[in-house]
Amino acid sequence: MIGLDRARISIKKINIPPEQLKFNILNKFSIRGDIKTSNGEKIYIGDHEGIDKVFKFINFIKIGLKNQLCSIEIEFNYAKYYRNTNFELMKTQKEKEDVDLSILIILSEITEIDISKMTYEYSFLEVAEQLEIKRFTDYTNVIYLIYRALHLNKDFKKSGKVFYDYSSILDRFFTTGFVFSFKDGLTLETYNKSLENNEKTLYESDKATKSSMRNEFKFTKTILKNIFGSSAVESLKLNVLREQISERIGLSIKNAVIEQLKKNQLEIEKRLDSLDNLTPRNIQLFVAENNEWILDYDWFNCILKNKLSNKKSERMIRICQKTARDKLVALEKSNSPKRSNTKNIKRLEQYLRVLFGIKLEIKLTKNGEIQVF
Repeated sequence: MIGLDRARISIKKINIPPEQLKFNILNKFSIRGDIKTSNGEKIYIGDHEGIDKVFKFINFIKIGLKNQLCSIEIEFNYAKYYRNTNFELMKTQKEKEDVDLSILIILSEITEIDISKMTYEYSFLEVAEQLEIKRFTDYTNVIYLIYRALHLNKDFKKSGKVFYDYSSILDRFFTTGFVFSFKDGLTLETYNKSLENNEKTLYESDKATKSSMRNEFKFTKTILKNIFGSSAVESLKLNVLREQISERIGLSIKNAVIEQLKKNQLEIEKRLDSLDNLTPRNIQLFVAENNEWILDYDWFNCILKNKLSNKKSERMIRICQKTARDKLVALEKSNSPKRSNTKNIKRLEQYLRVLFGIKLEIKLTKNGEIQVF
């Protein structure tokens, strides 16, 4: 269930001198400093030494000046309002309203505008969801599939990158997530939240027992208006955010993933067809050379069944399938980046269901058909 993380709220056309506005900010948060201000100046709050802990959820306040009128933007973290970190997201409408009211009161005090006369909106909003998993590296193949699906889809901007890190103990790289821009003002980032929150990497040990995968959607004001019809703080309720993300963004992602699964299948089949003879030895080499296209053993097993059914005996088909499985399992111990080559169909379905609210089902039939719906 999607929750709230970081946000920026802005108010424009404030009829107060910028020096007075800065003085009000410094006075409100008991911060010492020069009241001379410049256009676009940021006053950092939460990290300021000695700041009252009730204001730790506020990152900064930015002062702007245009046509002799001030504007103000305040960035804060919803989750940190009640907790020390943003590891756990804010997920109830009541909590959202409490934080919104606190921000409104602060803005009213520093701008000297009565609350009843204030109009304020999001200039930026970050919503997210987390999935508790055993090891982040188990999802490497799933992350590659999702990223490739987004990057190759003709409806998206095709801008992004995959992130990696390195374990000196394992002497292997591992994937830590990716960032992808659907369009200007709408970005998705998937990453290892547990890794980010710990100074010592979970992958310095191959025995890490728990990790947390986070998906973050970052919206600008323009995109909020395009997708949700408004950027007003009061009108953007949590249930509206969740429904629209699942129905509008989620559907596009689901279609992209289905298309990519079909592309991967066709690519594997084409490469198998290029082999002169499908023997266990050839299959073993094929798996090693084409691991990046193979989602997991069960998926590849189905393709092999389909390709070999009219060419090999049942016994030889089973031998080829076992050879493929053994090779995929062996590769888990040597591949860099580290990855899992088994059970990824369930992981993909879980990833889409929990993090996007997308229901995707993949069925593998006994006669070698792959059905996705």
